Amino acid sequence: MKLSILVGRNIRYYRYKNGYSQEKLSELCSISDVYVSEIERGKSFPHVQVLERIIDVLEVEPYKLFVEDTALIKLPSNIRDYKKVM
Repeated sequence: MKLSILVGRNIRYYRYKNGYSQEKLSELCSISDVYVSEIERGKSFPHVQVLERIIDVLEVEPYKLFVEDTALIKLPSNIRDYKKVM
């Protein structure tokens, strides 16, 4: 799996777990919500400074964004459907 897709999927998971919308995460990290969407879809990879802000806001151990969790692989692409899986 491409690293950008893996990191994006994990960011999306931890964002959802923390109850943040893309808009809220973007506000807390001082980035655009379009950029958050691109990161989560694996279309962009965040710069180190942005990645550090995301990690701080999501209160997640940095390595967890780089670990492939088989449970997360099956997550739906639509965030509204997560509750059906979790």
